[in-house]
Amino acid sequence: MRALLALPLALVLVAGCGGGDLSASAEAVLKKDAAAVAAAARAGDGAAVRTAVATLQAHVAAQVKSGAVSRERGARVLAAAAMVASDVPAPTPSPSPSVAPVQTKAPAPAKPSKKRPRWKDHGDDEGDRDD
Repeated sequence: MRALLALPLALVLVAGCGGGDLSASAEAVLKKDAAAVAAAARAGDGAAVRTAVATLQAHVAAQVKSGAVSRERGARVLAAAAMVASDVPAPTPSPSPSVAPVQTKAPAPAKPSKKRPRWKDHGDDEGDRDD
């Protein structure tokens, strides 16, 4: 899994070797975040990896904005985090519950009427009935 290979890189980028582009407090936060990414990847928990990477990315952005991390260092850490995240398989959607078709009962056929038809008298026949 390429993510496991990228984790040491992310840890190195976070820890670095000084140079003033990373404050001690930012280093502590980002090391903790990178360790969470590594632990989730080792456990094979894709959801946890995505969550840990998102947390790391948010913290890097905040540290860069505050000036605790240089833009260059932040960009390297974000690139390593993106590499790890891209190597995690996408979550598979849960199958939606199947709904059994509801069988409806067909309406009963109409019963024939027992009424006799009425005959109209048109006045031209003696045999017509007029009820």
